[in-house]
Amino acid sequence: MRRLFEKGLSIVFSLVMAMTMIVAVPNQVKAATTITLNFLDMTSEAGTATLTSDFNFTLQAAQYQEKQLQDNGNILGDEYCWTDAQAAIDTGYTELRFYATWLGPLAFTSAPTTGLTSVTVTFPLPSGYTRADGTEARLMYALTGDGLYGKVNVAPLTVTDTTITFEVPAALSSWSQDAYMIENHFFVEYKKHVHEWDDGVVTTSPTEKAEGVKTYTCSGCGETKTEAIAKLGTSVTLSTKSDAKYELAEVNKDGSVEVAYSGTTNKKATSVTVPDTVVLADGTKATVTEIADGTFKKNKKMTKLTVGKNVETIGADACNGCSKLTTVNIKSKKLTKVDKGAFKNCSKLTKTTLPSSVKEIGKEAYAGDSKLTSLEIKSTKLKKIGKNAFKNTSKKAVAKVPKKQATKYTKLLQNAGFKGTVKKK
Repeated sequence: MRRLFEKGLSIVFSLVMAMTMIVAVPNQVKAATTITLNFLDMTSEAGTATLTSDFNFTLQAAQYQEKQLQDNGNILGDEYCWTDAQAAIDTGYTELRFYATWLGPLAFTSAPTTGLTSVTVTFPLPSGYTRADGTEARLMYALTGDGLYGKVNVAPLTVTDTTITFEVPAALSSWSQDAYMIENHFFVEYKKHVHEWDDGVVTTSPTEKAEGVKTYTCSGCGETKTEAIAKLGTSVTLSTKSDAKYELAEVNKDGSVEVAYSGTTNKKATSVTVPDTVVLADGTKATVTEIADGTFKKNKKMTKLTVGKNVETIGADACNGCSKLTTVNIKSKKLTKVDKGAFKNCSKLTKTTLPSSVKEIGKEAYAGDSKLTSLEIKSTKLKKIGKNAFKNTSKKAVAKVPKKQATKYTKLLQNAGFKGTVKKK
């Protein structure tokens, strides 16, 4: 570089496609060239580098220097180049480092076939910078030699926890008939990487005994982070104040969350609605898929219950002993199970309609509902009615069932203690 600037030449910072640039070399050139420069072991501004290649040469001289943007000083007398590099630093980049090589003369036993040689350059990541930060780094370098000038921007080839590597071309200039000189200015600009996390995936599903794990990946650098998912059955908090209580029911692989309605703090409420969805405190929209076991057990105030359209299970003893409950409105077409004792001893309940999705009615589900006179089963998928599910219901009760399932359902109902009449719809 000193030789270059002694000639009064300055770097012209224009974007150049370096691999198309060719420098004339003597006719005896025969082999391709690869050089590796390693700046990791520098102990001072004048340090050493590791050089390897696929050709033979003798290293006559080598100089290496490093400078940071904050130092704002002259480098090898190259004030012009440093000033221009400072002006060219990209928006958002907070640190610029300078490395310089002057390799020459190099005495080749088999000279390269072109005036450009492939150079792999490895630098240490600056103190306080991480692998993720390194993915954001850019190399600006001045390609010099025999009248060839320009600025090239290069993204990292590889980044580790401590190093960053670029692959660039270098200019060879003729020193004599069998020797060449390599000159390069390297400007590495760094900025702190800002992670852009994806929506995450559930890598370990939670259970009632163990927490789960959700893993997020940065779209920019590929780094991952994890967060714990609460055990199933853990109480959850909503984004807005509510009388209702919920607990975690399921976290699916796609990250979607299901919760169970588990109670209300309003002990005087006569009409209760289980919603379709709720928004949790972290902004997650959760689907209400269950009414938890024992949610309204022995509630003496509730007269009406509306079941949301996403509820799949009404839990065991959910409304057991609700002595004033007269109306149950099931909006869900996803309900598959009315669990054991769900509506047991609801002495004022007069009718119930089960949707087309129901597959199972648990034991004693409606036992003791002495005023239950109207039962409609729309489902053609019902496989099981538990023992005593309709024991001690009204003998005047009428059950309407699908025509094709009438014989089967009549037997299931009678075996479950139903004493009323079964009619085909």
